Amino acid sequence: MPETDYSGPLEGIRVLDLTRVLSGPYCALLLGELGAEVIKIEKPGRGDHARRPRGGPGDTGLRFLAWNMYRKSLTLDIWQPEGNAIFKKLVEQSDVVLENFRPNVMGKAGLDFETLRSINEGIVLASITGFGQNTSLSQRTAHASVITAFTGVQHMNRFEGGPPTPTPGASPDIAAGTHAAIGIMAALLGRQTTGKGRHVDISMVDCMVGQVAFDVMYVLMTGIAPRERELRAGDGHSTGEAGPAFHECYEAKDGWFYLQADLPAHWQRLANEIGEPHLVDDPRFATEGARSDHKDELDAIFSKWLKQHTKEEAFRILGDAGVPCSPAYSTIEVANHPYLRERNVLHEIDDPRLGKMTVLTPRLRFVGEEQRPPTYAPLLGEHNAEILGDLLGYDEAGMEALKDQGVI
Repeated sequence: MPETDYSGPLEGIRVLDLTRVLSGPYCALLLGELGAEVIKIEKPGRGDHARRPRGGPGDTGLRFLAWNMYRKSLTLDIWQPEGNAIFKKLVEQSDVVLENFRPNVMGKAGLDFETLRSINEGIVLASITGFGQNTSLSQRTAHASVITAFTGVQHMNRFEGGPPTPTPGASPDIAAGTHAAIGIMAALLGRQTTGKGRHVDISMVDCMVGQVAFDVMYVLMTGIAPRERELRAGDGHSTGEAGPAFHECYEAKDGWFYLQADLPAHWQRLANEIGEPHLVDDPRFATEGARSDHKDELDAIFSKWLKQHTKEEAFRILGDAGVPCSPAYSTIEVANHPYLRERNVLHEIDDPRLGKMTVLTPRLRFVGEEQRPPTYAPLLGEHNAEILGDLLGYDEAGMEALKDQGVI
């Protein structure tokens, strides 16, 4: 990891990161972007599961490369007595412990919050799980798709007559990692007053239920299931009860285009831009409810206009007029869109495994301040000597003995 002069809001904060795969690593990524020193602690010889080459270039999984910048790698077996003792020495000199094991795993390792707090009263422990620390489902295995199934998100995403459909990406992991980062920073702020750390308990289910809060609250308030957002493949129309007009994807000359013009001001701008200003005064379309009742007629009018334009032409015309809309880009189109470079999201770095590569960062920035330069995801155990030698005082002979014992 190259040395830099970056000084971020979390400079001086040391995080011990025991997490694997995505939710915890995403949290650590955010903390690292903000200047924290993150020490990723991995199992000797194997490391994070995400290092497996599941479609990634070279010998390193692409998921690991994407989510593990801004950190150092220490291989350490916390289940061996010597490794456990080393971890506790690190706790003495750290501010945060981040983990995403199942509940009670930290306790079995002798690293529960009470033990950590007895070592360092100000330590903040952040635990990310699927179903929380103390519920009837706490011990269930939870991956992103399990959580979207449990929280109704897959049901909302299904096609007409089809089964609930998993969503792409990893929203539950990202949501949980983001909430964990917020919880950690709040606990660190509180520590300035009390001198004491806190145990942050993040449930992936809680985070995702929060994202569908309107739907859940609607059921709780009315006892009625909300209109199911079932999409009929290929025609861009909702099924069942009429939904909002202009709130979906339509076909342009060269691809799909998303429009959301249900509010009165947006509807008026849309009607003007597509050359149909008289529709605003038409009683059939006078209110949002009326437009929903005549959705098919309005869809036909807009579709006729849109099919005469490319999606970029429509984006320029409608977007410049203040109508919420966007081309429905493919991943390839997103990766090559000039916005990413204009916003300084894409960066070229030198990776010791792959050479020149492009990474995406940062997610957080402050106006008028430099961003933390991105770093490559560390090699397994790359910083063993730095951490054990400089931080804990081990000499070469001592580190070699630890390696022979399988501790590091």
